[in-house]
Amino acid sequence: MLYCSARTSILLCIAALTTAHEDNETYIFPEDICVYDNITTSFGIDADNSLNLEYKGQQLPDDCSFLTIKGNYKGIHDKRVLCVEPLVFVDPNCAVSITFTMLSSQQLIYSCNSTKEFCSGEDRTLTVSVRAVPGHAASSFCLKVYNKLSQESEKNVVTYILVSIAVLALVCLIGLGIGRYRRNQQLKNSERDSLGDNNRQGFNGNRNTRPDTTDFMHVPSEEPPQYNDIVKNKYKA
Repeated sequence: MLYCSARTSILLCIAALTTAHEDNETYIFPEDICVYDNITTSFGIDADNSLNLEYKGQQLPDDCSFLTIKGNYKGIHDKRVLCVEPLVFVDPNCAVSITFTMLSSQQLIYSCNSTKEFCSGEDRTLTVSVRAVPGHAASSFCLKVYNKLSQESEKNVVTYILVSIAVLALVCLIGLGIGRYRRNQQLKNSERDSLGDNNRQGFNGNRNTRPDTTDFMHVPSEEPPQYNDIVKNKYKA
């Protein structure tokens, strides 16, 4: 938060807005805030956007001094809260006060004695009311209103990430197990096929090999007697 003279407040506000997100929009009291047809001015803020409220010491009619801001965001894990950050608050005469009211009826007041960043809890709606009394011409402020992830949502996001990692790791382990099982089955089938081929080759080799019949024939150790020899021996006798 910055305390400075009213002369430099506009420059500080412009600098703050220049460094803000390109989707930020600025609304100025009273010209952008006035109520028409008894309809309260209302602005919505998406999850990734913010808006700025600016005041430069003008007179504030009753119907140009308050507005409602709503946070627009969806998602189970996207729980956000509305937060207010005082970029510039100059009030040397203590002539300006800003009252923030939440749906829970809780209130917070900005004044020359107290300005600090705050968040609205789980409320998605924030009503802003500005009161200016004599001496307000020297006052000015720039407020940034934005969405912020709640602590509960941050915990949910962390839990969601951890669970996602655990599920992914489990899927990977199951995939590795299935792959290893399939490889083992392929190896077993390959070994079985190889053993069957060897058995078939051995059977075919034995079937094509005939035993040598000469191994079973009787071969006489001497040559049998001839007929002439038999006749000669008979006459000799």
